[in-house]
Amino acid sequence: MDPFGILLGFATVYGAKALKKPIKRAAVIATSHVFGAVDRSRESIYNAKEGVEDIIAEAYYENLKRNQANFNRDEKEVEDEIFD
Repeated sequence: MDPFGILLGFATVYGAKALKKPIKRAAVIATSHVFGAVDRSRESIYNAKEGVEDIIAEAYYENLKRNQANFNRDEKEVEDEIFD
């Protein structure tokens, strides 16, 4: 066997053990950042959804008002025809 290969094998095994904590810490930090980005995305989507719901509710209310005004106008025209 090649002594350099044996030394390289030992270095790899012990190096992997030495790098275990830094790699784990980096993975935890990266995962934490991903979760933070997901939370910010959820918040943005929720705010956009609320905005769209507000627009739809306002349009629905305006439509109801317009229909009520048309109904009142038609009702008044019928009353005028009856009492004239």
